[in-house]
Amino acid sequence: MIIETKFGNFELLKNERDAFDIVKFEARYLPEYFDKYTYLVGDIADDILRLKGFSLDSKSANYFHYIPEYITESCAYNCKYYVLKRIKNNNQPQNNKNNKNNNKKRVEDNE
Repeated sequence: MIIETKFGNFELLKNERDAFDIVKFEARYLPEYFDKYTYLVGDIADDILRLKGFSLDSKSANYFHYIPEYITESCAYNCKYYVLKRIKNNNQPQNNKNNKNNNKKRVEDNE
């Protein structure tokens, strides 16, 4: 299932015990911290959402293959949780030299 949020689009990979709540997710999400992660795990205990980011870097302590271990060792027993995977939007311009030159050219063409 694809989830559209104000922080981008995500694929909902796992939604244990119907844990995902978009309002709570958007309230807890901090772009300056979580934007760098491909995977996010949200777990709920005592009605409080905790988010944790995981990356594709196999050398990182937050490598996404450690998600099952995180859930069993760091989350409350039998808690609600979900796993999201960030979906890259191909329509977003990338910040590289070629795009800047292309944008400059388009502006000059419009003048």
